[in-house]
This record gives sequence, C-alpha cells and structure tokens, in this order.
Amino acid sequence: VIFDIPMSNVSTNNISVSENGSSKSGAWVINNSTNFTFTSSVNFATNALVNVVVSNTAISSEGALFGTNYSFSFTIYYPSTPNIAAIIPTNNAANVELNSNVNIIFDKPMSNISTNNIGVFQNGVVKNGSWIIANDTNFSFTPASLFNTNSAIQVIVSNSALSIEGALFGTNYSFSFTTKNYAIPFLTEINFTNGQIISNLNFSISLFFNVPISNETILSIEIKENGINKNGSWNNIGETNLIFTPQSIFINGADVFVVITTNVFSKEGACFSSNLIYYFSIIPADVNSYPGLNNSAVEFLNSL
Repeated sequence: VIFDIPMSNVSTNNISVSENGSSKSGAWVINNSTNFTFTSSVNFATNALVNVVVSNTAISSEGALFGTNYSFSFTIYYPSTPNIAAIIPTNNAANVELNSNVNIIFDKPMSNISTNNIGVFQNGVVKNGSWIIANDTNFSFTPASLFNTNSAIQVIVSNSALSIEGALFGTNYSFSFTTKNYAIPFLTEINFTNGQIISNLNFSISLFFNVPISNETILSIEIKENGINKNGSWNNIGETNLIFTPQSIFINGADVFVVITTNVFSKEGACFSSNLIYYFSIIPADVNSYPGLNNSAVEFLNSL
C-alpha cells in the first residue's frame, strides 16, 4: 500500500488483510514512510480472495487522519507445475545412433533459461552441445560432437527449471540411454615406420584403417611439414585406405608429422579413442648424415 505522504508507523494497526474472509497474519515493512509492504506468515491459498482494508484511523506523520475507509481485493493464482510429456530417446533405450539429438517435450511453455537447468552427460562427463527450443515446449539438444560408441548417456532436468508462468519444475527428473556399439577405428598399417628417413621428395602418405572412414572427417587428419600444414589432396580407396598426395614436393630436410585426431570418425560414427602422431624425415639419398629433428619440428611437438 503506497501513500502519497509519509505515514505514522502505527498505521499498520489500521490496515487489515483477510483471506477468504478470515484475518491473515503476517508482518509489515515500511519504506520511506510511504510504502507499506505486507508479507504473510503462510502462503496464500490458490484461488483465495484477498481483501485489504485501510481504516479511516490511519494517520500521517504530521497527524492527519486518513479520513475514510478504503479497500481493495484480488484473487491469488498459482501456475500449475510443469511436467514432461515426452522424451526422445525413451528411457533405457539401447542401440541409439551416435548422431542422435535429445528431445524433451514439456506439457507447458517453459522459460528459455531452463536450458541452464538441463544437463547431458556421457559416461558421467558433461556433454557439450546446443539447444533449440520450438513452441516453448520442445527442447532439442544437439551434441557438439557425435556421442561415443557404446556409451551411457544420462539427461537430468533439475527442479529449478521454470515455466513461462513462473512455476518451478519442482523435482529432479532423469532418463538414460545407451549408444550403439560400433567398432572403434584404428590404424592397421602405414607406408612408413615412425621416425623413418625417406629420400623421395614426392612421397605420398598411405594410411590403412580397420573400418570404413567418413569422407567428411578426413580433413581432421593433419599433415605438418616442419610444424606447418601441408596442402594436398586425399583419396579414399575402398573407404579404408586413405592416400595423401602433397600439392608440392616435400622440403629437403623436412620433418613431416601425421596427426590423426579424435575428430576422425568411421562411417558408422565411431571416433578415434585418442590422438595419434607419426612422423618421418625427408633426406635425399645423397645426404650422408642427419642431425635429428629440426627446430621447427621440435617447436611443433612441444605445442601438442
């Protein structure tokens, strides 16, 4: 209740609050002698009719009476608690594709900030990704990278998720699923030994894999010449043999690194379990000695 002039603190005795016709207990806080705020001891009941009466005996700080009885009423409304109407994948689903999204469909429109209250975990570790919200009810999660093969995925919606009307989700909710058990890709053969000295400046790199490799991820294989990306082209033969042909011949004395990152996937979507690094050195046949890794190569290795 906000007055136009400062009021005496005792005026709180002249303001009554009732709920469905019964007196409502609570406490008053007064700001600047004009703003009287009432906080009830117990929450108002939903759909309750609240009546506030300021009696004519309320008095200003200067001693002037309010002079007339004043009342106003309002009805209490509490928005209903939101619930989950559907989830995709379903709880305890098995053999879920690695490129799947996670969808949570609520029965009421939810606040966009509720994405901060939903966690996606892969084998107990947070899985990064992005959310897209449709119609304020359908929350769709796209992982930043494919789910790992044969992994346990858990999704947790915390009780602090909030509807647009302001109602809390109210309880922690979780569901889980497992991804398909695809073979993890690995190298079966390369056409050089690690640390080999190669005299052919036109050398092409050949990599053999145990499973077909996705063309979309081949560029995640890095070829470094003295620590600098080497331009060239890839040819995927039979989907398991990748051949890199450099755009220009290798530099005399260069150290060449082949880096296969965990961003390289099989056609089924399984990724390498760890980064792999191999290297060879280009030394023409007429060179009698080799001093070891050059400074550029050492700097590149130190950066890994």
